[in-house]
Amino acid sequence: MSVSSVPTAPPALPHFSTETAQYCAPRAAGPVLVLANRRAFRNPKLYLERTESPEVLRCEGVPEEVPAGVQAVGRLPGMQSVRAVEWSWKGPVNGDEHLLINFLDSPAFADLDTLWLDAATTSAGTVKARSGRFLAQLAQADRLPGQHFHVAGLQIDIHTIRTVRDWEGRGRLLSLRLVDARGGRRWSRLMSTLPADNQLRFIDFGGSDLGDAGVDALLARPLPHLERLVLRAIGLTDAGAATLLAWSGLARLSVLDLRGNDLSDATCQQLRDRLGDVVRLD
Repeated sequence: MSVSSVPTAPPALPHFSTETAQYCAPRAAGPVLVLANRRAFRNPKLYLERTESPEVLRCEGVPEEVPAGVQAVGRLPGMQSVRAVEWSWKGPVNGDEHLLINFLDSPAFADLDTLWLDAATTSAGTVKARSGRFLAQLAQADRLPGQHFHVAGLQIDIHTIRTVRDWEGRGRLLSLRLVDARGGRRWSRLMSTLPADNQLRFIDFGGSDLGDAGVDALLARPLPHLERLVLRAIGLTDAGAATLLAWSGLARLSVLDLRGNDLSDATCQQLRDRLGDVVRLD
């Protein structure tokens, strides 16, 4: 007698929050690690080593100069490997990259599925840039994730391109979010690092300077599994939208977010006629 197998649910993808009108990390289940103390950030190993099987590890006494939203969140089931980490700032704090590398150096973070790194907003209202050298540091520490990678403010420089090109796990990623990134003409070189057999189901380059040329380079790559594409405020024009409309993978998308781009009324109507509720334009 054969035993029928129960189909497993596909891994969660980043989701859109109607409350914040922003994309959020994949929904995590299980115990949560919360570090909300500057001392914990600078030497988290002390907290991890002396805490046995916590459901929630909370370091209280946050200094006033550290924003309350500064937190690192990950599932921590009984001190097994943390699978997901979110690091988000509500305001600029000096030493961000140093703290991140120091924090992630703990053995508890050696097998991450999700790494979600938001960026500080500067006093000028821009997003604090992260260099490609920082990405190289993550790779050297073997802390690039297995399924979901989000980093804000990344500079698409030669270090970024080399790191991504040499990253063996890039072909297994399910979601890639490089938001508020700056690359100029280097975007096409970065796109060329996407392997033909990639597993990407979610891509978000929102707020970047991708532009029409970057979209052309992206859609020239094989994206056989892509379901959700976020190109919010990337400098897309009617020419880039025409490339999208001619793309063979368009019918597979369940979400195409084009908010914040300079598209004509005629092009917007074409997109609505073709995609209906799949496309987000305002």
